[in-house]
Amino acid sequence: MDTNEKRFWLDIGRSLQICNDSFFNRLDTIESGSDFAVAFNEWKSVVIFIDEFDRLYGAIDKVRDEFLGCFHTIKHAMSMNVNYPILSVIIVGTFGILELNSSNTYDSPFNVRDPFQNPNLSKKQVQRLFEEFGSEHKLNVESKVIEDIYLQTNGHASMVCLCGNLIEKIKLPDNDDNFSFASWKNLLFTSLNKNIYGYAVFERMLTDLLKEESRPTVDLLRLQFLPNLGPVTITRSKDLIHAHNLVRQGILIVVEDQINTFMVASPLIRSVILRYVLPDIFKFCPSTEVPKRTDHSIDMLRALSDAVRVFDKENIELAALHSYKTAQVPVGGCSNVLVPRESVYQQQLAGTFTNWISSIGDLVITAPSSWPGKPTVILELLATSTQKELDEHFERTLKYSQLLKRSLCIRDIWMVHFTCEDEPNHHWPTKE
Repeated sequence: MDTNEKRFWLDIGRSLQICNDSFFNRLDTIESGSDFAVAFNEWKSVVIFIDEFDRLYGAIDKVRDEFLGCFHTIKHAMSMNVNYPILSVIIVGTFGILELNSSNTYDSPFNVRDPFQNPNLSKKQVQRLFEEFGSEHKLNVESKVIEDIYLQTNGHASMVCLCGNLIEKIKLPDNDDNFSFASWKNLLFTSLNKNIYGYAVFERMLTDLLKEESRPTVDLLRLQFLPNLGPVTITRSKDLIHAHNLVRQGILIVVEDQINTFMVASPLIRSVILRYVLPDIFKFCPSTEVPKRTDHSIDMLRALSDAVRVFDKENIELAALHSYKTAQVPVGGCSNVLVPRESVYQQQLAGTFTNWISSIGDLVITAPSSWPGKPTVILELLATSTQKELDEHFERTLKYSQLLKRSLCIRDIWMVHFTCEDEPNHHWPTKE
C-alpha cells in the first residue's frame, strides 16, 4: 500500500490474472485506475467484491485518491451506460471505510458508497451456527461453551469463526464426542489470543495501536474504555476524534440510540489489548527478580506485594473517575463513596505481570492457561467488597478451580482484595 500508483495497479492486474487467467488477456496494460475501469469491457455482467478495504488507510495519498476516483468513475459509468459490464462494487472492511476520505473533494467517498452495516450475530444465530457445526463434525458442543463464546465475542462474526476453528483443531480423547465447558476454558485464551494476534485484521489493529502517533488514542482507551465493560459517553471533542478512530479500527462499537456513546467491541478484544498492547507501551515492572519458592514455582504472595508497589497510581486515580462503583463499606469516614472497580486493578496487574512474569510463565486474562503438568495459579480480584461479597467469591472461585483441576496442575488459588475501606478486618474463607 505504500507503493506508487503504477506499481499498485500493476499488482492488482497481476493478482486478477493469477486467479482468473482464462478471463483476462491484457492485464499487463493495467497501469492506472482508467485501465482498470475498462478492463472488464468484454465481460457481460460483473460484481466486484473488495475485502479489507480499510487497508487503504495505509496507502499514500496518490494511490488512495486514484483508487477512490476509479470507483467514482465506475459508478458514474454504471448510471450512464446500461451496457456497462460492472453492475455493482461491494467493499468490505471495518466501520472506518465509511470515513475514508480522498484529498480531492470531487472524489469524495460519500459519492461512491451506499453503506450496509452488517450487525453482530445474535445469541440465537451463534447457537444455531454451532449446532450445525456440531452436526457436521459429529461433535456435541455443550451449551455453556456456546454461551461463553457469544459473551466473549459479542457475536462478532470473525471471532465466532475463530472460536469454531480452534475447537475444530482440538484433539479429543478417542470415543469422546463431547466438547465440554471445562475443555473450552482450558484452552480459551492461550490458544485464541495467539490466533487473534496472528489474524491479519486483528494484527493490523494491534500494530496500529502500538504506533507512537496512536498514543493519545491508547491513553483514552486505557483510561475510559478498558476499565469499563459497558457503554461510555464521550463529551470532549478531541476524545470523540480518538473514539471514532477506535471505531474505525474495530476496537470500539457505537452504541445505538445514544449520542457519542461507545463501548469495547467484545471482552475478547479487551483481553488481547491488555495482554499484547498496554504492556508494550507502559512498562511498569519491579526491578527485582520474580520471587520463587525452593521448588522454583512462583512465590505469588511476594510477587503480588512487589507488583502492587509499581502500579501506576496516577492512572488508578484517573481511571477511578470513569470506572467506579459505590462502596458498601466506610471509606474516609463516609458512606456510599465512589471507589475504583475491579477492572481498574486488573488492568494494572495484567500489565505489570506481563512485563515481569511472562518471561518465565504464561499469563492469561480472565481464564486459565492450558499448560498440562505446569503449576497454575488462579487469581480472583475484588475491589472494596463486603464480607458477604468476599464469601460469595470464595465459593465461586473454589467451584471454578474444581472444574479445572482435572486438566490443570493448580498450585495456588488467590483472592486478591484491593480495598479502600477504613480499617478493614481480615476476612478468610472457612475450612469448609
